[in-house]
Amino acid sequence: MQRIAGDFTVAPSLATPAELTRVQLEQARDTFDADPFVADQFLDRVNVFLAQRAAADAASQAVTTRARPPGGGLPPWRLRRVRDHVEQNIAEAITIARLATITGLSASHFCRAFKASMGETAHQYIMRRRVHHAQAMILAGDALCQVAVACGLSDQAHLSRVFKRYTGQTPRTWRRVFRAA
Repeated sequence: MQRIAGDFTVAPSLATPAELTRVQLEQARDTFDADPFVADQFLDRVNVFLAQRAAADAASQAVTTRARPPGGGLPPWRLRRVRDHVEQNIAEAITIARLATITGLSASHFCRAFKASMGETAHQYIMRRRVHHAQAMILAGDALCQVAVACGLSDQAHLSRVFKRYTGQTPRTWRRVFRAA
């Protein structure tokens, strides 16, 4: 017999988590009528064991998820290349073909993998990043026409349309709300 957890003893061949739990529950059931306090301790230990096991499984799954993107997504190093390129070239035209070349994939495969990894299309991501940069520039007090050009948008009207689509407010309204806060 081998001591596994507290006062529980099971044969070494039964030391899998499922078998350990089964044996512990059987011991608790057998002792419940004789001594409810001891049975309660057994059940507490089983509960602690299951909580620890669940935490270990969750940590293991988190590591696995980071190591391999779900559903055929981009690996972290390719995502990092795309993000860096978008941030460095936010004021310029950014094409899907260029992003695909950076990652070494075809354009169609890149689009599917990017959406699987990020939950949004590459175009949506680029526009969201442009709006984020525009928000920082607007709060700094830059003129909206300058903000539009610096964020890779064609003009102030284009900035207003895109900004409203992503924030729900025009740039002017957004500036007033955040300056007042």
